This record gives sequence, C-alpha cells and structure tokens, in this order.
Amino acid sequence: MSAISVINLASLQDLGNRVGAEVHRARFRANIEIDGLPPFAELDAVGQTLAFGDVALRILSRTKRCAATEVNPLTAERDLKVPYLLRKEYGHTDMGVYVEVVKGGRLTPGQHGQLKS
Repeated sequence: MSAISVINLASLQDLGNRVGAEVHRARFRANIEIDGLPPFAELDAVGQTLAFGDVALRILSRTKRCAATEVNPLTAERDLKVPYLLRKEYGHTDMGVYVEVVKGGRLTPGQHGQLKS
C-alpha cells in the first residue's frame, strides 16, 4: 500500500485516560498527527477527505495495530499492551488511518483542517 499514516491526538488522549497511562504518540510512527477532531472520529470517516487549505487527503482505511506499539519509545521496554487495550476498551484494534494524497501542497504545524464527505 502506498499510503500515509495519520494519527488523531485526541484518540491517543482518550485511550490514555481510559487505561490510566500516558500513550506516547511515537508508539504509532505516524507521518501526520492531527488534533481537533473528536476521539476516534477518523475511524468512522473512511472514504471522506481531510482538507487542510488546498491539501486534500482521502481516508483509505483504519490502521490495525500490532504488538510493535507495546514498546515504549522512550525506554524500549514493552510496557503497554496497546492492541489488547484497544480491543478491551473499544472492541477493535484500530488507531489512526491511512490516507492518500488527492491534492498535494504544503502542510504546516498548527494548520487547521476539516473532514469533508
């Protein structure tokens, strides 16, 4: 698959709140981090477009998570069973989405975006 990985920071925060632990975003190795959507809203938006000014990214699929996310990026220790916790708390092992570029351009930190059907 030729896709870009996107993670919603609100989803990470929600998971951390539910399990009582900080869930560091580096565990997920996303290409793009977004904020401003409700937790896990991106998972229900497959087929929709994330628009940032002129940049348009079509959401292709959810990102299923594997045991690699159990490794703490700061200590290199397996300290959080992320796939298990996702399944226990939400009934799935998805965190983030894959997107494809529909219209290219420049993204900048802090840039506001929106979901479009």
